[in-house]
Amino acid sequence: MAARGLRTRRSGADYWPGFVDALATLLLVVIFVLSVFIVAQFYLSEALSGRDEALRDLNRRASELAELLALEKAESRELGSEVVQLSAALQDKTAQFDRLNQTLAQADQDLAARKTQIAELDDALASAR
Repeated sequence: MAARGLRTRRSGADYWPGFVDALATLLLVVIFVLSVFIVAQFYLSEALSGRDEALRDLNRRASELAELLALEKAESRELGSEVVQLSAALQDKTAQFDRLNQTLAQADQDLAARKTQIAELDDALASAR
């Protein structure tokens, strides 16, 4: 009878294997979901680190271009001031050239007047002889 009582208790209270199977399945699902999240996190971090590297490269390139732009602006200012100086020098030389041309024209007029005077004096000397 004691054996019969054990059988009836076991057959009536045999829900533990199903409960353990359900918990094991739930645990496997949780582990699978966590592993999927870990893999996704790994790929996302790789993508973000690649994006960060690209962003650093772009920032470095932008700073290089800004430096080049600053150098070009400085060179442009220097060339602009040099153009102003050369323009002023050109105006000075042009004015000096004009003054020298006027002096030359005046000297040519004086020379022509002197030649005329010499010719008149030669004629007067020749007629006096």
